Amino acid sequence: MDFEKAIEDAIHTGKVKIGSNETIKTLEEETAELIITANNCPKNIDIEITQLAKEKGIKIIELNTSNYELGALCGRPHSVAALSIIDPGKSRILGVQELTGEINE
Repeated sequence: MDFEKAIEDAIHTGKVKIGSNETIKTLEEETAELIITANNCPKNIDIEITQLAKEKGIKIIELNTSNYELGALCGRPHSVAALSIIDPGKSRILGVQELTGEINE
């Protein structure tokens, strides 16, 4: 199973918060299990998300895709800089996370 398919499955069968503001909220509330960012996430947002994720001990993956590609993958007609996986649903995203992307710990 590829990582993009795992993201789609998580969106359709689990609980995912899309967007940098929503992602930051899930980090502050400590409800996120995994954070995914686009490779061109705005620097100030990327820094804030990375710092919060490190403080909370939550893994963050920077994909090798742009925010527009991540938006399309999420079924959105706009760019998506970040998303958080709260509940993976029937996806295996937590098991395939090491296969793709840059993991920042």
